[in-house]
Amino acid sequence: RRDGDRGRVEMATEALIQGPGLHVEQPPEFEHDFGDPEVVAKVQRGEDLGKGPQADGMPGAIHESAALLLAATCTYEHVRNLRVYSGLLELGNFFETLLKYGPPLRVLELAG
Repeated sequence: RRDGDRGRVEMATEALIQGPGLHVEQPPEFEHDFGDPEVVAKVQRGEDLGKGPQADGMPGAIHESAALLLAATCTYEHVRNLRVYSGLLELGNFFETLLKYGPPLRVLELAG
């Protein structure tokens, strides 16, 4: 819109986002069940509880191969607008893999 008094043009502050969008972030860290006697015993012995099922090599571990799943999901669902939060960007080659195997995107936002 034009400001008649000052003769300047103001740009829209928000862009028009068209098509499906997706926000993706890393799941929260595993929380141990301190009601479990086995967990309590480990704490009392001073043992490290680790990451539980999210430990490296476990089925619940989060690593850069999650980018392949995300790329496939975005392709299948025709996602063209994607917002990726920082936790995932820190995983090895996550970002490179996502860009290589994912669909063309109109909007890619890297949130901190």
